[in-house]
Amino acid sequence: VACDGKIFQPRILRTSGFTEMDHAALAALSNASPLPPLPETYQGGHVNVEFEFNFQVDSRQMHTLEIPPAISKVHNTGAKKKAGL
Repeated sequence: VACDGKIFQPRILRTSGFTEMDHAALAALSNASPLPPLPETYQGGHVNVEFEFNFQVDSRQMHTLEIPPAISKVHNTGAKKKAGL
């Protein structure tokens, strides 16, 4: 996270095993940006942050899982579940 709160270079650290869910995690980060800015007293240019997403999907509905086009267009940067910055 940059000093101005912008999330940059998000990537997947551990895959969920489902590309659509990995894309959804990256899309969530993209949609959350910018975060509140870092305090003015912070000396660095950015701070590294890790977010963990826990998805709960009814197994009876897995065959009908559809991700909206805006989410499915998110670039897959390695397909790992834990999204880190």
